[in-house]
Amino acid sequence: TFDFVGTQTAGQSLFPDAQHEGYPGLTPSQISIEITNRNSLAIARPDIVLLHAGTNGNQLPEPPGNSIATQVNKVSEILDKIDQYSTNTRVI
Repeated sequence: TFDFVGTQTAGQSLFPDAQHEGYPGLTPSQISIEITNRNSLAIARPDIVLLHAGTNGNQLPEPPGNSIATQVNKVSEILDKIDQYSTNTRVI
């Protein structure tokens, strides 16, 4: 069995377990900030993280400091935060 975890909920009519830590429309930079501000890893205590990040930042007009290289670095920053939370947490 498994248990979805996170500080947010959505899709209650479709899934009996609708907790998640999804951030629709955010760039990796914004996701990294949210992870820190919400303390979501410590609160949710995930064993597995399904991470889909990096595509939103590349679809937006590129403001200063939002290059593809910056987005890659921010995804790496997210992975580092997950690793700092627990080296046993698996990322998919």
